[in-house]
Amino acid sequence: MRKFPPAQPPDRNRVLAALPAHEMRRLAIHLEEIPLHVGQVLHDAGEPITHVYFPNSGAVSIIAMASPMKGTQVGMFGSDGVVGMSAVFGTGASPLRAVVQDNGTAMRMLASRLRTEVAASTHWHHELLRFSTDMLAQASQTAACNRYHTIDERLGSWLLAMRDRTGKNDFARTQSFLALMLGVRRVGITLAVSNLEALGLVGSSRGHIHIVNARGLEKVSCGCF
Repeated sequence: MRKFPPAQPPDRNRVLAALPAHEMRRLAIHLEEIPLHVGQVLHDAGEPITHVYFPNSGAVSIIAMASPMKGTQVGMFGSDGVVGMSAVFGTGASPLRAVVQDNGTAMRMLASRLRTEVAASTHWHHELLRFSTDMLAQASQTAACNRYHTIDERLGSWLLAMRDRTGKNDFARTQSFLALMLGVRRVGITLAVSNLEALGLVGSSRGHIHIVNARGLEKVSCGCF
């Protein structure tokens, strides 16, 4: 069977790339490139937002937490997004948890500096409004998906979304972590992985899951990604 080639992830943040050159020149001294590592929490729910992050590569999940150990992913993005944007609009604490899903890099800026930039530029307004609309659409779709689609379908879509954003087919993820992302019990993830493995769509080992047949996985996924 012909292998389904992975997508090629971008290596520059699209929000920053969309700004005029003169604004980027002014911003340069305020931006710091930092590494992103799987599992790294950029903001936690209820904690102050001191910095805003613009991913160049990798992937970040936004999680609504019901308790310290229970939650569900309500959005995922890579180089098309911004982490900590709510600080721009005067929110002192993060309402959601932001967790790195795949290694990469990001440009980091003080939240206070970004508020100053946004106040002075209509270009920022346009880009942040676009991203806010995208995130609202993701959160709304997630609510419908969680209500109407099976765990198998949702897991398939999550894996394909990760593949789109990272260009990878293999992910170091425990089933407990996947259960948190999808807001389900661990036993549900165990069964879903077994079902997808039986169809020859994914493979798994301790702490890892990988896509074997992406085209087949598309057919059995809900497509919400």
